[in-house]
Amino acid sequence: MQSVLRPGDTCWRIERATRAALLIDGAAYFGALRQALLRAERSVLIAGWDIHSDITLDPDGTASPLVQFFEELLRDRPALQIRLLIWDWLLLYGLDRQALPRWRFDRPDGRLRLVLDGQHPAAACHHEKVVVIDGAVAFVGGIDLTAGRWDTPEHRIDEPRRNTPDGSPRPPRHDVVMLVEGTPALALDLLLRRRWRIATGEDLPAPSGRGDRWPASLEPWCTDVPVAIARTRPSWADQPEVREIEALYDGLIAAARRNLYLETQYLTARCVANQLSKRLREQDGPEVLITTSHTAEGIFEAAVMDRGRVRFVAQLRRADRPDRLRVLCPVVVGADGQVQPIDLHSKLAIVDDTFLTIGSANVANRSMGLDTECNLVVAAETDDHRRAIARARAMLLGDHLGCAAEQVDAAIAATGSLLAAVATLRSPRRRLEPLAGVEEEASGEPELPVDLGDPNEPLTPAALERRLLHPERRLRLRMMLLNFGIAVALLLTAAAILQDQLVGTGGLLQRMLQFAEVHSYSPVGFGAAVLGYVIAGLLFIPVNLVIALTALAFGPVTGLAYALAGSLAAALAGFALGRVLGRDLMQRIGGRRVTAINRRLSRRGFVTVSIVRMLPIAPFTVINLVAGASGLRWRDYALGTLVGMLPGIALMTIVGDRVGAWLRNPDVTTFVLLAAAAALAVAAGLWLQRWKQKRTD
Repeated sequence: MQSVLRPGDTCWRIERATRAALLIDGAAYFGALRQALLRAERSVLIAGWDIHSDITLDPDGTASPLVQFFEELLRDRPALQIRLLIWDWLLLYGLDRQALPRWRFDRPDGRLRLVLDGQHPAAACHHEKVVVIDGAVAFVGGIDLTAGRWDTPEHRIDEPRRNTPDGSPRPPRHDVVMLVEGTPALALDLLLRRRWRIATGEDLPAPSGRGDRWPASLEPWCTDVPVAIARTRPSWADQPEVREIEALYDGLIAAARRNLYLETQYLTARCVANQLSKRLREQDGPEVLITTSHTAEGIFEAAVMDRGRVRFVAQLRRADRPDRLRVLCPVVVGADGQVQPIDLHSKLAIVDDTFLTIGSANVANRSMGLDTECNLVVAAETDDHRRAIARARAMLLGDHLGCAAEQVDAAIAATGSLLAAVATLRSPRRRLEPLAGVEEEASGEPELPVDLGDPNEPLTPAALERRLLHPERRLRLRMMLLNFGIAVALLLTAAAILQDQLVGTGGLLQRMLQFAEVHSYSPVGFGAAVLGYVIAGLLFIPVNLVIALTALAFGPVTGLAYALAGSLAAALAGFALGRVLGRDLMQRIGGRRVTAINRRLSRRGFVTVSIVRMLPIAPFTVINLVAGASGLRWRDYALGTLVGMLPGIALMTIVGDRVGAWLRNPDVTTFVLLAAAAALAVAAGLWLQRWKQKRTD
């Protein structure tokens, strides 16, 4: 145990649970949680990714909706306080969540309070699912108190009790939670009180941890057993980075001798893929059985996590020369023969009969270093502990294969192999099928949507630069920025020297401004501006210069609109020309650089184009031509161009408008203000550069 569980490295701390229980699927969890809540006296702390006020913990009975159930508990227990700490989600998830959760849960007396916690880095989330009752018992796993999580081990296709509160059907779902009693619950209470303080500034009183809060009808799965707590915490404000779960998986995989069993919703973590590949290459390494979902939920998750899984599984299959790997998905078969994939949402690993970990962390990059996660780890010390872990594996496989745990144990004993046992067990209603549609990628280069949608660290400026640009391109980018600064300084100097010729009576710029003022709101002005962008793009004139001149001529509001339309028109014109020229001709003309850009842009999707547009990886016109030749869909390219260029267009519009103000009123005061603004911008850029370096040192 000590070789794997090391406080401060692979775990936060090791405590001893007087009792522990394994709760397989949502019906078991919700039932046990309801019984434990009915025994609460002073404190209920709940941390989750989502919550819904109208679900019920007992679809078979007469239980009230969740928020009403909480109110009944508070009415009967005057000293009880209930605190809900829920992730303040992105707009991306808004359509899948209940609106205004604080309004639904918060009560005037403050005894029931919900806080939306957004204290985390950009693109991260609070993902841990923990419930602690009076510091005496705690639930940790993958199930949130929200819609569509309840299900039974039968996973029937037509299950009305699984429907959302509004009656919408949800697919069959498999998940797991662990319940612990004793000092592990006290430690988890401290964990949540610390998060509450970060989110609200309020210190909650510590519970005593005494009293029996164990669900009355639940038999313990294991007793008097060491339980470790492992966490992921991203670097944020004064909070140091914690990557205990990443180190834990490394230790668990290294410790496996006979078999390693994983259940995970996502399968993308490179650190785990590397370690598993190493063990699969060993002549006498362990068998590896992975169960996962057939596909991810949602468009974004499918685009990012499913493609990351392709790369993960391909790497493992290349290493699996001894044929010791299986990647399987659970399905249920209806009475009419219809096959329905089961939404596997659990996150667990079992190593031999020695270790078992359950929690919120997927085998995903973001679970290892970006999101807030919490796992429990049971380490066997006695034969009773080892039998309990073996029984847990048999129960889980029995859930997938539609058979009793005893049948799984007998098959393993008869074959001497976990993989062979699974292959021999059959059920007419439930089974495990090979993961389909996974093929090796032609290129080993990371895909931008996968890397940026599933990062293993906060997306700081330095992290973005490191992920998107190779070292030689970073140096090239710095040289481009230096050259840009020199060019701007020379232009400002020339403008000051040639001020009379530019803005004097009858000067060229004066005539241009007069034309803009006359035609700024007419089709003539709009058409001229858009045509100018198209011509400038085809002539390789820097688009940022054209954007600044547009704002200078038309002002900030009209200039921004014209710049957006003109940039999009120029992008599509170049895209069309690239499509006509074709990929082969573009690569012959541009050589290795065009090939590299094409490899990035050929990753289909709006996300990739947006990222490429945000960073100066290549000139505007080059990207347009290569994108057209790459076969990218024009809709993805148009939308990605608009979203990716919008921040830069807005910035250049402001700069151009301020330069125009100075040229229109070229007195000493206006020039000093412009120079001061430029100096402030340079100072801010230098400060950001130093801040970025400190974050990555």
